[in-house]
Amino acid sequence: MRNKFKACGCAASLLAFALGVQGGGTSAPTALGPRLVTAPVKMNGSGVILQHSVAAASRAGETVSLLLVFSGVGSQGAIVKLQPEPGLTLDLPSPEWSLPAGRSSWTVHVTPQATGTAYLNVFITQGGATTAASIPIQIGTPSKSLPPSSQLKEAPGGEKMILMPVK
Repeated sequence: MRNKFKACGCAASLLAFALGVQGGGTSAPTALGPRLVTAPVKMNGSGVILQHSVAAASRAGETVSLLLVFSGVGSQGAIVKLQPEPGLTLDLPSPEWSLPAGRSSWTVHVTPQATGTAYLNVFITQGGATTAASIPIQIGTPSKSLPPSSQLKEAPGGEKMILMPVK
């Protein structure tokens, strides 16, 4: 069983390499469309590669378009389920649909109810294995990554670290 997962993971990695994508990578904008972000590929996942692009939205209540591109779908097809976080409304008649073999793309629309970052969770099932990815949707101006009061501290072992408050 474990070797089967390794073989699926290797096949997914080879497919990603052949398609020129890497887990967590991005592609440059092209004349054909927006910049795509590639979701991380996991060894024991479904083998389907998810790329996505999120249109900008400036305020809560404004509909945001997401382009989802699926590749590496086998001849039996795959199932996709979208699950928005609370505070994010999915504008689809059904959050679940079937993917055809090969490559396909879908545009979905979500409406955030508040400023900040919300996530659309994507679950892809193929051949009994499931891959999960979370697509961040930023509404409004993101907060600063480090508060100005952060200071460099030294740990007992001599390591330097930054202490940050938990929100």
